[in-house]
Amino acid sequence: MRWRLSKAEVLGLGVVDRAMLLLDTSFLIEFEDELAHREMGPARGILAAHRRQTVAISIITLREFAEGLTDPRALVEFLAPFRVVALSRAIA
Repeated sequence: MRWRLSKAEVLGLGVVDRAMLLLDTSFLIEFEDELAHREMGPARGILAAHRRQTVAISIITLREFAEGLTDPRALVEFLAPFRVVALSRAIA
């Protein structure tokens, strides 16, 4: 999904980009599955098409995705490319 914010919101972590690719948990699960099977599927295609765009997940998506992994190092490594954004009323 692509979200365009009408104005930059300060989240305590910095300013959110006006246009970013905000991924949900289902997307991360699909992306992880494609990587595990070394497939070029829809998730990898979307990321490739938007490679110059900021790619982010919400703090809630991080928590939901973390539930499915047992190795903390693997989680940190997998999520390293994604910016984690806190939630604000403007984003909600």
